Amino acid sequence: MLQDIPGARLVIVGDGPLRPRLETLLPAATFLGHQSGEALAEAMASFDIFVHPGESDTFGQTLQEAHASGVPVVATGRGGPLDLVRMGIDGWLYTPGDLADLRMRVADLAGDAAKRRAFGAAGREAVEGRSWEAVCDQLLGHFAQAQELRRVDRMLRARRERRPELRPERPLGGWRRYVALGDSLTEGLCDPAPDGTLRGWADRLAYLLSARGGLHYANLAVRSRRVRDVCGEQLARARELRPDLVSILVGANDLVKRTVDVPALAASLEQAVQTLRDDGADVLLVTPFLPDRRLAGIYAGRFSAFASRLADIAERTGAILIDTDLFPALADRQNWGEDFVHLGSRGHRFLAYRAGEALGVPHAEELGALDEVFHAEATAGSAHGGARTRCRGCGVGCGAARPAMGSPPSTTATSGWAVPRR
Repeated sequence: MLQDIPGARLVIVGDGPLRPRLETLLPAATFLGHQSGEALAEAMASFDIFVHPGESDTFGQTLQEAHASGVPVVATGRGGPLDLVRMGIDGWLYTPGDLADLRMRVADLAGDAAKRRAFGAAGREAVEGRSWEAVCDQLLGHFAQAQELRRVDRMLRARRERRPELRPERPLGGWRRYVALGDSLTEGLCDPAPDGTLRGWADRLAYLLSARGGLHYANLAVRSRRVRDVCGEQLARARELRPDLVSILVGANDLVKRTVDVPALAASLEQAVQTLRDDGADVLLVTPFLPDRRLAGIYAGRFSAFASRLADIAERTGAILIDTDLFPALADRQNWGEDFVHLGSRGHRFLAYRAGEALGVPHAEELGALDEVFHAEATAGSAHGGARTRCRGCGVGCGAARPAMGSPPSTTATSGWAVPRR
């Protein structure tokens, strides 16, 4: 199948009970037998193409050795090679059992020296960081993630159909037009500035994103709104602004009703998310959350079911998900306003920095820690009878310190837009 490809010579490294039969079947091939150490490294580096036809390997160390030698690879599309070979970047994966496909892939590389060099260089670059130290650090990182997820599982108030998952870090996008959709949690109730204007987590996120300048921002969230409102009026108004980033936090007002159809809510929201994605916008999808209070527990099952649905939506549409179950501290009393229904200043800051991390804002975690220290004294003063601010929205006293990063007026943008809420 391979030995008669024009300009190619078949060389086989290895030994075993099948060697005599293979030598009979492949008289033109060169058999080097068992190789190890420097001899193996020299043989591997002398190849122009490395072919790995084994379908039972769960990893495929020889593929990494070929990459380390700068040799492009052709491997079966099953088992370990699926994790090691990047199709069309550092090698080809052929259809398992399809020998004609195997021959075509090898012939393609055999006849294209420029492609061989490009694939080889990409393979070499891919394995340069895979030292024992790096691999072991990565393994320890997986164990740490497993411990963290186990901790999250223990703190869930209701079992999830789809368990929370840690998301990989992503680079900061070049967003210039950000619109926030939702209800009172995004509007910023119980978090007034000294002048009485509301500023929520999305307002604070806008300031994080505007550090490079040139961000247009509009917060269209309105208290008491439900999924149908976001998917209707708010979506229509957002599309008129042609955003490249839209955040959506909604559903709590639906989930606390006497009856609720969670699959129907999720289906409506998915249509809205897909519409925005089709428009070319990135969508930041936030799962609704509950405070740590006994009465809230009666709704925990609904919130968990809805969160699982949102995770599925994010996977299908490519939305960026903030699964708030990964942050149990958000439910702590200190993050909520006096009404224990809306987030307070601390809660909005906490969520804004978590959103910043999800969007790749540089040093968002460190900025959040500094912000927490900065506000510790103000929070302590408020808890011990310090001055309090009357929240216009919820009607009770809400202690809301001014965040270190500032906050834009609730109806305007950091630059250019002025969109009043309805």
